[in-house]
Amino acid sequence: MKKFFRALVIIFGLVAIMAGFYMWQQNGFSFPIGRYDNTNNALGAPIYLFILGLALIAYGILFND
Repeated sequence: MKKFFRALVIIFGLVAIMAGFYMWQQNGFSFPIGRYDNTNNALGAPIYLFILGLALIAYGILFND
């Protein structure tokens, strides 16, 4: 059962990263240069999704008791 939950956590991490890439692609893969550069904060939410996905994958891999 623990292996199932570990696999689920890793899958959720991958889904979060894919959702981040999708949101970033919708914004045209633009990098915000400064704070007020009119790119509608193109990396705001995707960067949080990338971090969440990496954290979930790391949790699933490292904490395998």
